[in-house]
Amino acid sequence: MNIKVARQFVLPIGIGLAVAWLVVAGLSTAQAQSTASQVPLAAAAVNRPQDPVVVKGANFSAFSGTLLDDLVLHAYRSGNWTAIPFQIDEVNITGTYVISDGGLLDPNDELVFMAGDAGDSVSTAIWPADTQSRLYSRYAITVTDPLSVGGQAWVYLYRSTTLTPSSARYITWTESAQTATAISYTAAFSPAAFVGLSDLFINGRSADILDRQKFRAQIFFLTLNEETLRTFVPATVTLPAVGPIRAAASDGGSRTAFYGSRIDFDVTLDLSILGGFLPDFIRTSFDWISPTISGITTYYDSNTAGGVTIDGVTDAVPTTPPNDWFQVNGGAGGPGGLVAAIPNVDTSGGALSNYYTDDSTCDPGDTGDHQCYGDAGLRIDGPGPVISFTLVAYVLPPGTTANVGETYFERADNPLTAAVAEQCFTPSSSGCLRIYLPLVVKNFAGAP
Repeated sequence: MNIKVARQFVLPIGIGLAVAWLVVAGLSTAQAQSTASQVPLAAAAVNRPQDPVVVKGANFSAFSGTLLDDLVLHAYRSGNWTAIPFQIDEVNITGTYVISDGGLLDPNDELVFMAGDAGDSVSTAIWPADTQSRLYSRYAITVTDPLSVGGQAWVYLYRSTTLTPSSARYITWTESAQTATAISYTAAFSPAAFVGLSDLFINGRSADILDRQKFRAQIFFLTLNEETLRTFVPATVTLPAVGPIRAAASDGGSRTAFYGSRIDFDVTLDLSILGGFLPDFIRTSFDWISPTISGITTYYDSNTAGGVTIDGVTDAVPTTPPNDWFQVNGGAGGPGGLVAAIPNVDTSGGALSNYYTDDSTCDPGDTGDHQCYGDAGLRIDGPGPVISFTLVAYVLPPGTTANVGETYFERADNPLTAAVAEQCFTPSSSGCLRIYLPLVVKNFAGAP
């Protein structure tokens, strides 16, 4: 015997009449609005298109328990509502991204969108021409740039199955190829061979600019590198949070996130698992491919404002004070480049310094192509039991030649903030006027 479940909404006559009145009133209001001024309250003024905005689900209490597929994000621009790309990543109670956690909005989840998609601020009299969305609250999200006086922009989160979401996307993750394809770059891993990024193509160019991402640690006479470390990590990189805005993974401590034009690494290393044998030093860096192939010819950092040429010949680059950022780029007409901002480092008592090597005759025992072209990163001597650092890599547009590292460091060090306010299409004396429709579920036996 098969058991079939039938769902239907039952509207008592009184409530049905009330809803009918509200819908008619809402349509009448909408018609009145069409003749009213649609001038926004304030125009968007945030110029950080590469930066994401992340808002916790706890800020949307009226939507708690709502199907994620029923939520849609809009911006108001040039007098029109526009659906913008976004995603809501499910996060469990340990802070770990998961592929699915029920598909309902809960306080741990994260709404993510790009600042460049935000628009103008509008009054509650301006609402999309969508009857269903007017039966619920909406959330106005105010994005603020702490680096800019008056730098604000707005988006609006609606609940509706009849509003069409945006189909645009800025990132695609292909697990079978271990590759993230974004609007400004393609980045790949080779986890069967070593830990970290193995390839980086930027701005549609066919030449790989990255030899590899390197790791080094010295414990007594034992040297660990990105190849020997592969035995301690899974053979496949898995990114559970994948959508049009980012592809990300988190274990509650460390986090990696790929966006359209930037890559975030938030790394926490618990060295206590070594049983009290702490490393003499730890180093992480990005080693680039020969400039004749990559087109990457210049290196800057926060201590080297004038830059040095990446040519395989050793340069005098300061090891202290610790860099806030470093940058590599090509020349005019070149592929662009990359700024690696380092806004946070906790050495747990260790000594932090800069690492840079430009030497085409690098140690033959070195990994990768056995050459070091502008190999740059950070080093910690005598690290404590738990170390952490944040590195935010911005892909620079084609033809970038100027030193712009400080600008991007300031952005990484001063992330965009978001303030959330619940708004109503039909307000009441106690807040938003909500319509609750009783749900009756009937079970009945059906023929097999």
